[in-house]
Amino acid sequence: TISEQKAWAAGVMSKHASTRERLPHLDEFCGKLRKIIGSPGTVLDLACALDPLMLLWLDLPAEVNFFAYDIHKPRLEFLSQFFALKYPSARAIHQDILGEPPEIEADCAFFFKEAHRLEKHRPGSNRELFAALNVRWLVVSLPSRDLSGHHSLEAYHTQLIERAIACQSWQLTTDLAGDEILFFIQKHD
Repeated sequence: TISEQKAWAAGVMSKHASTRERLPHLDEFCGKLRKIIGSPGTVLDLACALDPLMLLWLDLPAEVNFFAYDIHKPRLEFLSQFFALKYPSARAIHQDILGEPPEIEADCAFFFKEAHRLEKHRPGSNRELFAALNVRWLVVSLPSRDLSGHHSLEAYHTQLIERAIACQSWQLTTDLAGDEILFFIQKHD
């Protein structure tokens, strides 16, 4: 049953920090995603970690063209097995998205809890990556609070995203789901 599948997926997601943090508000998070992105035919999940397991909550059709990118091979092997069972059109791809951004045209791309790390690693890299993506929607999430929970990161992370899309004609809307800020960047209609 779907509830058994979700229980299994939540158990796996609890083993990875970023997905574990999202579990308490996963229904809200996925509901807000679906409200904006609808039912896309093609999705890119950049630096995906275990985020593709959210497909069970996103309730996208099994035929969705879902491309999960990461550099961690064992995780990708695991995701490939998951996809084979549930999402036959999904693929787990070993690729450095910064050195080689995906060229696939897609309805949307997910970039969850990585933009701040990418920018720290190489300043200006978010701007380059975002511009290179051939997507209608780019959905970025970042933490709204620091790891201790004592300091708000909303202004800092909002500025980070605003700098990455400065000089573009893209539309930006934001929302909150639990302790995550969702940045919905509409690159074109």
